[in-house]
Amino acid sequence: MEIDGEYYWDGGIMSNTPLQYVLEDFRMNALVVQVDLFSGPGEMPRNLDQAQERAKDIQYRSKQRLSHARIRELEDLRGALARLLAKLPRTLQSDPEVKKLTEVSQREPLSIVHLVNRHDTKSSDFKDYEFSRATVEDLWRAGHDDARNAMTHPERCSITDFGNGVRAYEAPDTI
Repeated sequence: MEIDGEYYWDGGIMSNTPLQYVLEDFRMNALVVQVDLFSGPGEMPRNLDQAQERAKDIQYRSKQRLSHARIRELEDLRGALARLLAKLPRTLQSDPEVKKLTEVSQREPLSIVHLVNRHDTKSSDFKDYEFSRATVEDLWRAGHDDARNAMTHPERCSITDFGNGVRAYEAPDTI
């Protein structure tokens, strides 16, 4: 699609959940709610229609494993930098480059809450563009229920602590 002379593709083709933009801003103190409309894990397809639907799920799903690996890598580097800077003599602490690196080595708290749509819309292989009122209302209701259940039973969520105040909360398949 062309907008103001620039061409754009569906963001899901590249990454449905571009967390790297949030992670790069180390000054951001935030609660990020990541909602995946397509679920990566699923049953083995038994026919061509199911295979086409699974292909869409896999194509558009979150790149969560990649995102988590990148978060861990960034926070490990940030922690190593902070430990190294702490070893510098006091006379270097006022150096502008050291101050810049010190700022980067610290981050504000960041919490990522991850919800995955596991609601069957009955739209099979066209679910990436099926936005009828009935389907959208079904998805809104299911998402509302999932969010409410995750908030009511936070103890059932799995927590990944990446260090430096960065945590991911993964809602279970069923609460």
